Amino acid sequence: MSSKYVLRDLFKGVVGDRKLITELIKQSIKDVSTLIRGSKYVISESRELGIRGLVTLDNNVIFVIRYSQATTEMYLKVINEDSLSILNTLGFNDLMNLVLSSKLRGLPKCVVVSKVIPSKGVYILLCGDEDSQTFPHIKVLVRNEIQDASASYCRISSYEDICSLLNNLIRYCIKLRSEFFNLQ
Repeated sequence: MSSKYVLRDLFKGVVGDRKLITELIKQSIKDVSTLIRGSKYVISESRELGIRGLVTLDNNVIFVIRYSQATTEMYLKVINEDSLSILNTLGFNDLMNLVLSSKLRGLPKCVVVSKVIPSKGVYILLCGDEDSQTFPHIKVLVRNEIQDASASYCRISSYEDICSLLNNLIRYCIKLRSEFFNLQ
């Protein structure tokens, strides 16, 4: 892979052996661990669950990448606005910019991006806080002819427009799906 965005390349699909895939995951995990001072990382493999890498800080899981023959999934716990820059490092800068430009009063608690090979689907989850007052729970799904976006609440006001964010996330998810599955 020649791209500087190793994780993005992994989502696009890797033709090669498990050793190559493990190396790509290890590189992504090291990149994230370098950005989070004091963090530790672990890579594990099993036939049933595939390859998994995670980054922890003070016994809290901050970042996870899972890869199997059927799925590729990334989880990022959002601690503060700076932690969203990890998305940029991994090649998901458009997603980071969408979240930051949404003008919502808060940030998501976590960001999940999933590629599901059997359904040719791409999912984006932005998890809101417990009471969902500062950031809603948002789910976006794009597969074949299905495009679906939902939020725990949808508000349009002078300081936030969740409906526009949902629309922009659908467009972004369509773009990711085309890229990940090499669709025209």
